[in-house]
Amino acid sequence: MNNTDERSQATEECLEDTQAAHEQTENVIIEEETCTLCNDSAQCVTVCKHFFCYTCARGFITQSTKCVVCSEETNGIVFITVNESRNKQSKKK
Repeated sequence: MNNTDERSQATEECLEDTQAAHEQTENVIIEEETCTLCNDSAQCVTVCKHFFCYTCARGFITQSTKCVVCSEETNGIVFITVNESRNKQSKKK
């Protein structure tokens, strides 16, 4: 196997792992509904699948574009309401 084939295979394996992780985290959107920080009712979720109430989210978004839980770059954080996530899940089924 040459270097290009090895890279191609590694990329393919990475994509499969990413897809499997994505499928697992999609189910979390339906199950979790509490803020990761204060355990209050969550109204939004980051792109890295951490849930927050608006108060906590507003508090940390003004400080950094990284998730306060995992430090993943969120590029200004994309918020999706939990209800909107549920609607998307329902449409997929």
